[in-house]
Amino acid sequence: MIKKRKGDSIKEIIDIRNRRQWGNRHDELRNRLNSLERAFKKKDTLDSEFLRYFPISLVACIESYFRHAIQEFIDHGEPYFENCSELLKNNDNFNFEVIKALQGNKISVGEFISHLVPINNLSNIDATMSTLIKDNYLKRVETVCNDWDRRQKGITIPIIENPAEVYKSVAKIFELRHIFCHEFASSITVLSEEIDQLFNDTLVFIKACEELNGQILHPNAPLTQREMTEQADNEFRSYDDQMKELNLQFLEKIKDEDSKIEYSKAHESWLDYRKHYAEFIALRNRGGTIWPMVYAKEMSCITYSHIQVLVREIKNYGYPDNY
Repeated sequence: MIKKRKGDSIKEIIDIRNRRQWGNRHDELRNRLNSLERAFKKKDTLDSEFLRYFPISLVACIESYFRHAIQEFIDHGEPYFENCSELLKNNDNFNFEVIKALQGNKISVGEFISHLVPINNLSNIDATMSTLIKDNYLKRVETVCNDWDRRQKGITIPIIENPAEVYKSVAKIFELRHIFCHEFASSITVLSEEIDQLFNDTLVFIKACEELNGQILHPNAPLTQREMTEQADNEFRSYDDQMKELNLQFLEKIKDEDSKIEYSKAHESWLDYRKHYAEFIALRNRGGTIWPMVYAKEMSCITYSHIQVLVREIKNYGYPDNY
């Protein structure tokens, strides 16, 4: 299923990651779609040439979203990690540079595979996601309903009311994107009404996919602000415990007392940085009930990144080529 890609895949993956502002699929998607929707409201004032931009941007959103989702499924663990082995059949993309990048935690397995799978049309998406979840993905998308409505109100109305029409629109968006990116297409007239239908159907499709992916990866996720804050706090405490244990292991590997003192000072500075940076991120929500959750999530994010550093340091400390 994966085709050979030319170029430096590792550099491409890291460059793509660095061009993201938020780092998770929810916020990246929401930020981009909000910008697109604001621009789309002005479509009737635009020259028809600018209408060609919307299929291109929507496909960029779809592709980026699903690469992020595929990465998250695979890195989430079993059974998706095992299932992704089918995506690697008959591929020749692995080389020593990839092995080094994975071993050195430069990239994750999910990042690598999601970067290589084709997402050129709706069939590609269905095939890849169906392989990961071992079920018919688009059939699941057709029946998914809002989890909040289902659990809080007992409402089970599917998010997509007319799957056949929505899938047709998504397929058309991919077709138009290909045409507008690779052809003059001077004989094609872009109608505002057509783009309006395609745009709205694509948004509904992405919304349904995001709802389904969230339900599969995090079944019975917390719904209230209090539950979400408790979950975020528990996640941080778990990461913090891991970090503390790894920190002790690393200190034990340092035999020179002066080095141990300097490292301890550096660690204390890092703890101070973690606290103040998380407070800085949460500051935009100051006074709101969401503040504790944002703070805990940022503490988790910073701590998780530091855990990866400690794991690498514990493994490599003492090697002449590293120190």
